[in-house]
Amino acid sequence: MALLRTRPDRLTPQQRLKRDAFLEDNPAIKAIYQFQQQVHALFLHKAMNKDWCKKMIPQFLNMLDDLKNSPFKALAALGKTFCQWQEEIVRMWRFRKSNDITEGFHRKMKLSHL
Repeated sequence: MALLRTRPDRLTPQQRLKRDAFLEDNPAIKAIYQFQQQVHALFLHKAMNKDWCKKMIPQFLNMLDDLKNSPFKALAALGKTFCQWQEEIVRMWRFRKSNDITEGFHRKMKLSHL
C-alpha cells in the first residue's frame, strides 16, 4: 500500500512493477488510484495563463461531480470539500502567490497559546 502513496515519478522500476501487479489484481482500487492521479496532476499546476485555466475548469468540475456522486462515502465527502474550495483551487492555478507564510505564522501563534 505504501507504493500507492508514493508519487509515481519517485518509484523505482521494480516498485512500479509491484504497484502495477497489485492494481491489476484489484480493479476497484486501480480505478480509484487512476482517478486520484488525475486529480493530483491537475492540482500540481500553478501560475497558468487564463486560456489554460478556462480549458481546465470544465474538467475539474467534472471530476468534482464524479467524486460527489461516488458510492464511497469518503470520496463523496472529498468531493464536497473540493466543491467548497473550488474557487481557491482554481485561483491557485492562475496566481502563484499566496498568504501561506502569514497563515503559517498565525497557526504557530495559535498553537503556542494552547
